[in-house]
Formats: sequence, C-alpha cells, structure tokens
Amino acid sequence: MAIAFDAASSSSADLTTSLTFSHTCSGADRLLTVGVAVKQDVGQTVSGITYAGTALTFVGAVNAPNARSEIWRLIAPATGANNIVVTLSAATDLAAGGISFTDAHQTTPLGTAATATGAVSPATVNVSSA
Repeated sequence: MAIAFDAASSSSADLTTSLTFSHTCSGADRLLTVGVAVKQDVGQTVSGITYAGTALTFVGAVNAPNARSEIWRLIAPATGANNIVVTLSAATDLAAGGISFTDAHQTTPLGTAATATGAVSPATVNVSSA
C-alpha cells in the first residue's frame, strides 16, 4: 500500500514557552510529523515535543534570519484525539502543525533531512532519493 494522508492540525501563539493543540491519528502503520516555526530573538529552539505523552524524535532544522524551522516525527503514534505539546527553550512567537499519515514504513519512514537557505530565485535543494 502507498503512504496516505490521515489528518492535519495546527496552532500558534505569541510570546510563549509552550503550545498545546489536539490532533487525531487513525488507521494502520501510522506516522506523525510536526513542523515548528520559531521567531528567534535570542536563539530559541524547541526543547521537545510530545504526542499523547510520548516524545517525538528530532528530524532536522534550518535557521534563517530571525527564524528557525524544525521537523519532528513519531512512528506509530496513539490513535484517537490526543494533544501535541511543543515546549521551547525560551519565550517567543511560535507556530506549529501536525500531519499524520497511514501505511508509512514503521522502521525508517523518513530519509535524511535536506535543507537550504538563501535569497536566490528559483530556490533549490538537493535531496537524496530512496
């Protein structure tokens, strides 16, 4: 079977050290990814993310002027409606979104993260294929 979209959720807050929002996972062979955008005033980063109390694994990050984006993942998250909790190293503006998938590989669902920054158009990044 091919990997398939399950559900999406998101939330944001100004000048906060944590963010909690509900996400519902269903189906078999699940994968949850959470993307976070943090305004960096003094180097704020994500301290951790949990879903239903289970810690997510850091995938990768990229820094841009005054901002940082991070991706985290959880293989086989609990089913049903549960909270995603994002905790920051220091208070700042924060936006986060969760996307869950079904029929994902349960050992290595993601490859190596590939990132790039800059102001060149068109934007490009080299990505390894499986």
